Amino acid sequence: MPKVAERLRVAYISRGILGTAAIEGNTLSQEQVEQQLQGTLEVPPSQEYLKREIQNLKDAYEKAATGIWDNERRSITEDQIKEFNRMILEGLPVKPEVTPGEYAVKQHGVGSYRAPAPADIRRLMPCLVEWLNDSTWEQEIGSPVVARILQAIMAHLYIAWIHPFGDGNGRTARLLEADLLARAGVPSITYHLLSTHYNQTRSEYYRVLAITTATPQGQPERFIRYAVQGFTDGLRNQIAEIKLQHREIVWRDYVHSQFHSLNTDRYVRLRRLAIDLSEQPKPVPKSALWRISDRVADSYRGKTPKTVTRDLRELVGMGLIRREGTGYVAATDILESFVAPYRGVLPGKSTRKNAGTNPR
Repeated sequence: MPKVAERLRVAYISRGILGTAAIEGNTLSQEQVEQQLQGTLEVPPSQEYLKREIQNLKDAYEKAATGIWDNERRSITEDQIKEFNRMILEGLPVKPEVTPGEYAVKQHGVGSYRAPAPADIRRLMPCLVEWLNDSTWEQEIGSPVVARILQAIMAHLYIAWIHPFGDGNGRTARLLEADLLARAGVPSITYHLLSTHYNQTRSEYYRVLAITTATPQGQPERFIRYAVQGFTDGLRNQIAEIKLQHREIVWRDYVHSQFHSLNTDRYVRLRRLAIDLSEQPKPVPKSALWRISDRVADSYRGKTPKTVTRDLRELVGMGLIRREGTGYVAATDILESFVAPYRGVLPGKSTRKNAGTNPR
């Protein structure tokens, strides 16, 4: 439903943008990030650069969300990666030797890690772009979706390794990762999951990145495993939220079907009570039932307690609500007979033993 879709969009996008900024030290809260997405955030002058960083990321992610360049699925280029870095750093304070959108002019690094020399960066970046555009990804892996997810994660890792820019490499890496997922058709609320995962497990993010640079071989599989697990967990959470929405829609349809074309004030009141009670997280006492929503309160305005008792008796008899403890709940569990539990097995896939544990 549009209202729920917008809530999910704002929540997941704000978490993703906050995640990629917070890893680099941005201290704004998720509420403030949501306000900035809506254009209502006000901060003191000393925090203006934090607000600007969020706006830069919002603009850059929106460009990724449209598949970049006029919504065409073109090959990734060095210029596009440079443009991401320029957008991220635009208007932010940087060191004198840093030019947003241009490769580093002196060797640099983060912590104990030293990036390749500038001459090597200019040699490695064309190789990375050529590799990311190689058509054999899907042929070797077999699944277009899996290939694009792996490609996005590896692009992130290689930008972190090459560290091509004087500043903003982590944000550029995570943005490129999201862009490649967007090119694969992944919706915006989902391609933000990885940045959220990295922020929520920040110490592990840095630890795994450090492991990948500890040996000449790089151990990329460690980072892939860590990223895919977080992406899978995030997808499961999203699926759970969406299934709750589906359940609400099915329940509304079911309740309406029980009353058919009965549209007198009494039946409208019963229908509203059965539907709105399903949105309550715990049993509601009889004395508080009329307060569960504005429209239920409107339906019972001027009614006596006997009316409430009579309505409850009828709804219980219809099997739409039931008594639970000292209160009442909607009998939404009757829908369970028609809903297959999610076991991690995709439709049409094998249900052999342990198939559900495979993060597809």
